[in-house]
Amino acid sequence: MTRPGVEPSHVPSLPDVLRVVLVGGDAPAQVALAATERSAVYPRIEVVEAVEVMEDFDAANVQDAGAVVVLWLTGSLDVSAASFVSTVSRRGTRSLVVVGADGDHVRQAREVRRCGGAAYVVGPEPSPDALVQAIVAAAERAAMLRRMHELQGGLAMVLRNAEHLRWEMELSSQRLYIGPEWDALIEEHIGRPPSTLSEWLRLVHPEDVPALQRAIQSLPADGGVLGELEIRMRSADGDFRWFLVRGVVEQTPDGGRIVGSLADVTELRRRIDLLRERTRVDALTGLPRREVFFERLARAIEVLESWPEAGFVVLLIEVEGIRRFNESIGHHAGDVIL
Repeated sequence: MTRPGVEPSHVPSLPDVLRVVLVGGDAPAQVALAATERSAVYPRIEVVEAVEVMEDFDAANVQDAGAVVVLWLTGSLDVSAASFVSTVSRRGTRSLVVVGADGDHVRQAREVRRCGGAAYVVGPEPSPDALVQAIVAAAERAAMLRRMHELQGGLAMVLRNAEHLRWEMELSSQRLYIGPEWDALIEEHIGRPPSTLSEWLRLVHPEDVPALQRAIQSLPADGGVLGELEIRMRSADGDFRWFLVRGVVEQTPDGGRIVGSLADVTELRRRIDLLRERTRVDALTGLPRREVFFERLARAIEVLESWPEAGFVVLLIEVEGIRRFNESIGHHAGDVIL
């Protein structure tokens, strides 16, 4: 079940059983993970193989695993974050890191994320439930990132095959020539084409005007590349649509001109933005995910340190008996209750 207006097909879901290769972690943690059962919210974690250190990872069987989980609760990862993410990705699976809670762990978790992995911070002695929640949270993040990369790859493919509107602008007079494709591709949404740069800028979202102006003004008359720039343009109904602008400068006797293309990328931007939202908001309840909660909690603590009088309250709400509902009535009923 999802909130009204959310398209489930755009939101990757986890399987009922998440098969993982476990790196590190003590024996009790491995046993606890192996004993987990699927609940209303979390899949069952199945450890297909466990190794003590990353040095042994190359010999591990990852063929049946959906992810590699590193239980990195003490000490440091024995390889760099970039090397770890690269090693795991090379073997065709996802990398998930569950780390401890001291400052060095948090810093290294950020590094793993920067390199394309998924990391989640837990306490120094987490309970089995906390470990499962952390692994699932990291897995969800990895799935969202992978889906976003797929959409961005789809965007590149669409742009290669899309119909592009041709436009030209004389640098000296700033007069625009808009190709005849405008009538078929854009006029329905935007209206008549602009004839000057100033008219074009009036259609552009105010936040995007400075970037477009800088890109054009920085181009030398004797040659240069506008590159790729995403801007929003106001449509006839008052909303804004996303367009990808490209251009190069051609030398002419009267001071040069920009020759470029314009493509409507509104639909793909909408899908990517929706997926970004799903990485931060739970589809079932519409509430912020744990990561957002901890970000806001950290900000509240920072405010409290500089302004002790501010104060804040953390409210914990637990739904009891949800497993009984799932087992007796079904998971759909449990989802409705949640």
